[in-house]
Amino acid sequence: MRRRHKHLSKDAEDTKAALRMLCQSLAVGTDPAKAVHVDDAFLRRLAAAGRAQHAVPGGGTVRGYQSVGTILNAFSGSPPFSVRFMETVGRDMIAYDRESYAQWRGKPVAKDLGKWTPINNLGTWAPLGDLTRHYDLGPLLNPRQQLPAVPYDGRTDVLGSLLSVAAADSKGAQALLDYTPAGQHKSYLEYLLHERRSVWARTDHGASLGQTMRAAMSGHDGTSQKLFKEMTELVGNDVRQFYSYDKDHKLKFTDPHGQADDLSGMRYSLGEIMRAHLEDLDNSLAANKMGLKGPLDPADIDALFAEVAQDDQVFAALVRDQVGRTRAQIDRQYATGKGIDALLISEGNLFGHLLAMRREVLISHGVKVDAANAQMKSYIDQGIGLVPVPYADLFGNVSKGVYEQAVTSGYGKVGDWLAKQGEQGGGSAEQDAKTASDEQAVLSLLRQMSLGASVDYARDVGAKAAGESFADRRGKILPPEKWVGDSEKVNAFVKWCKKNNFEAPRISEDIESTINNSRKGAVSSFNAESGELAG
Repeated sequence: MRRRHKHLSKDAEDTKAALRMLCQSLAVGTDPAKAVHVDDAFLRRLAAAGRAQHAVPGGGTVRGYQSVGTILNAFSGSPPFSVRFMETVGRDMIAYDRESYAQWRGKPVAKDLGKWTPINNLGTWAPLGDLTRHYDLGPLLNPRQQLPAVPYDGRTDVLGSLLSVAAADSKGAQALLDYTPAGQHKSYLEYLLHERRSVWARTDHGASLGQTMRAAMSGHDGTSQKLFKEMTELVGNDVRQFYSYDKDHKLKFTDPHGQADDLSGMRYSLGEIMRAHLEDLDNSLAANKMGLKGPLDPADIDALFAEVAQDDQVFAALVRDQVGRTRAQIDRQYATGKGIDALLISEGNLFGHLLAMRREVLISHGVKVDAANAQMKSYIDQGIGLVPVPYADLFGNVSKGVYEQAVTSGYGKVGDWLAKQGEQGGGSAEQDAKTASDEQAVLSLLRQMSLGASVDYARDVGAKAAGESFADRRGKILPPEKWVGDSEKVNAFVKWCKKNNFEAPRISEDIESTINNSRKGAVSSFNAESGELAG
């Protein structure tokens, strides 16, 4: 394979086929749930062989884990590797990497490694690469489609291979990340996410780690929640090292060692994890506003927003999900006859934090943001908040259980559907005046949603409004996009709601104040001077 000749491509395809067969055999044969499988002693021997040096034809040696990593690169996604494999071989691969890194730095592995090493100070040290690196084959045997085809500067990393495989199964991913070896102070999540941060900049910038984190943290079981909280603390502490809230009330970005983008490949996965935990983010910010302690530190939440909102795709997805979640929450409140003021305050607060960090971080990076959040504002102009959501089509029926499903896990469907209606002209274009700020955009969206949901609910229960300016001759309430631009008709509708004991769609001063103050709350956690990266 090392020799370049006219049959190289054919040899590569044959070799990849053999590697796929070996990978599948290793996955099946090490799974104790299968009828035929190897015992634990085999896995321990495999780990020992992974650490050992092995002679290769033509001279020289390779580590066994270089071969294991090359085999794992051929993983097709199914069947997943077992938890037992991750507990025995996977954890040892991380342990070996950590020992090698600590030895290079001259620090005992059992102690905290402390501050990061800037990438430009790593010198010749690099993580253990697979055989494609050893034999200078480039991407010939290693074209993992879900990651960059050619890792940064040609380096490969056997831990990247392991983590890409672990991402196929949540339990296997949790077995790797939710583990602290005896006698050590930091979990493997902390080692991979914090201590090893600079090293990822030499390979996939954390994309494979992000995939594993997404698999391990996106659920709502106890382990997912624990890892999610630990992740927010680690990322929060690290991201805050790059920013400070200066005396001129602007966020300042400082990156003297060029490390802010070391984990840029992870941003998409971080965004996906946050999308799965919008409820936790909302509850934590709401608790903080009331002077209570929520499950997550609001300072960590804002640091996460600062990290992921730099990515246009991630930001757009978070906004769509929050749009869907807010509309589903409002619809549920109307369906149960509850008031919506507290809900609008909470949702506006979360929107405000996300949009504030998006704007402030881009400005601190020197990006002009006149249109940075234009997509959010376009949703308002399209009137998507007024569109009735067809829960029956999205979820099969319209029971209260459907609203619960939409609020806790299905809000992405609602947000995507609403955004699509806007793109297709299904909303009401230009009903609101062009908004001058993100805070005004949030207010307009909440106003649209509360109005749209109240009209939808009143029509759904068959309420009649004979003689009212917002209804037809038969007393049926007209679609709100036909009259929402007329303040007299909107006021008449609000009065009609109060007279008929419907929740009136009004935006109180408390809601407006919360949204307008969200920027200050979002940036206040960055008020310390930025300095050297913390340990």
